This record gives sequence, C-alpha cells and structure tokens, in this order.
Amino acid sequence: MITIDNSILKFDSEKFDTIFITLMREKDEVGIRQIGYLIEEEIIKLWKGIIDSNDRAIISSTYSSIDGLLDKLMICGSSSLRYQHREILGDIINHYYEVYKLGLLPGPKYKGTEGHFTNSRLWKDVMLRVYVLGALSIYSASYDAAKIIADKPWLSDESYE
Repeated sequence: MITIDNSILKFDSEKFDTIFITLMREKDEVGIRQIGYLIEEEIIKLWKGIIDSNDRAIISSTYSSIDGLLDKLMICGSSSLRYQHREILGDIINHYYEVYKLGLLPGPKYKGTEGHFTNSRLWKDVMLRVYVLGALSIYSASYDAAKIIADKPWLSDESYE
C-alpha cells in the first residue's frame, strides 16, 4: 500500500507516474483522489503566496513549482484515459477547473520584461493541458471523456466580470 501525503508531490515526473499507475492498477480510488486534492491544494497555496510578492525570483521559482504540479495533474489525467477511468478523469478536470478559477483572484504584482506571472498565464497553462487531454480523448476515441472536458464553462462570460 502506498502512503499518500505531500511528499509524493516532490517526486520527479517519472517516479510520480509510476506511483500513479500503480494506484490505477490497484484500483485505489481513495489514494488516486487524495493525490488530485493534494495537487490542487498545493497549487492554490502557492498561487496565494505569490499574489502580494514583488520579488521576481520568488515568483519565478514558485511559478515553476505550480507548472510542475500542473504537469502532475496531466499525468493523472492521461493515466485515467489510458485505464479508461472516466470518474477519475472528471475529478482531474475539476481540479484543473478550480486552479483555472484562481485567475479570477488578483495575480502577482510583478510584471517584468522577461515573463509575466499573471492570471492569464495561469489560465493559458491550465488550458494547454486541458486541450491536450481533450486531444488524447479524441485520439483514443473516448468521446465521453472529451464531453467531460467540454462540459466545463472554461471561458464563460463570468470569467470577464
């Protein structure tokens, strides 16, 4: 049995993928769902931690961590497609959506010339991964999975209010 706690988020992508696939094969839905919630909570904590920062180095380092966590959610989503586990895919999409909604909060104040750590960048990085999951769904002829992704109101009018 694999212990699920925040330390699992520190693993590199290869080790994380191995652990997640093991959980999928063991049909450990509790562990799988715990990982999704841990990732979402960590991203929210990191994002809220950089909102008031003006230090480019801290923001850049923290955003790199957020980007890595978004990649880990991608591993979870692609594995759920591979193992045809639509409920888990739905959970992963919900986690992406919660992170996407962080873009409605004020973003980091730093706007340097070498990159902007803004709400729109967070939205773009989330949507990039969501589009890839949608493409994987279509490629694997998992149209019900594509529908799960498409049913979220990603860029609704509410986002601009």
